[in-house]
Amino acid sequence: MVCRRSIVPLSIVSFVCGLTLSAIFFQAASAQLITFSKQDLTDYTAQNPFDRLPDGRPKIPDDLIERARGLS
Repeated sequence: MVCRRSIVPLSIVSFVCGLTLSAIFFQAASAQLITFSKQDLTDYTAQNPFDRLPDGRPKIPDDLIERARGLS
């Protein structure tokens, strides 16, 4: 009796493995891993000359944001 095995091309195996790993790590890759408390944000950006949002982030004026958009 001769046993025949089907041989799957390596490119298909690689694709399936890559797809599986992508699905597993997608959720972790899309999450923000580092968060600052309000006090940490205030301490880290102590030299900020602008007002602050309620959560402690610096409130940057809209005209500066528009100027920065034109830089890239």
